[in-house]
Amino acid sequence: MSSLLTSLLTFFSSLLHSLPFFNPPSSTPLKTVLLGLQNSGKSTFLSPQTLHPPTLRPSTSTLQIGRRTFTTIDLGGQKNLRHIWKDYTPKSSIIIFIIDITTYSTSLPSLKNEFTQITNTFEGPIAVCYNKIDLITSSPSIEEYKKMLVDDEEDDEDIKFFFTSGLKGEGVKDVFEWLGEKCDGV
Repeated sequence: MSSLLTSLLTFFSSLLHSLPFFNPPSSTPLKTVLLGLQNSGKSTFLSPQTLHPPTLRPSTSTLQIGRRTFTTIDLGGQKNLRHIWKDYTPKSSIIIFIIDITTYSTSLPSLKNEFTQITNTFEGPIAVCYNKIDLITSSPSIEEYKKMLVDDEEDDEDIKFFFTSGLKGEGVKDVFEWLGEKCDGV
């Protein structure tokens, strides 16, 4: 009888804590920087319903995903704007590195250079998003893309690779959920 009562109390307690009133959003927004080469789809990644001109100056927005609040800064990816990346990355909790999968092979040298600079100076979770997956018909595995970008074989638990379509919203929630989990307790 007491185990039945305990089970019922546990059930109702978990039910109540699943309601927003009992499980409010985290109060500390996670500072998130979106980086990527020009036309990789950074702005569309955040708001797919809008056509965006190239980002020429930092653009800030706030997203609520589950219990986490993300304050995002979208930085331009044009070559002449990339020098400002280093001013924003030390102040952030998270980096989302967006890659246009449709131009991956032609932009790989620049991508590797920028990604190496980021990983050498930033300590925190990095989501690497192979974006515009909706525009290609076949693709190597995520592991094959990872091997092309990352020289060392060592797995870094703070870097995760995703296939995404910012335009269709595919994979975007997964990215933010993983980042939220990585920053639990922040």
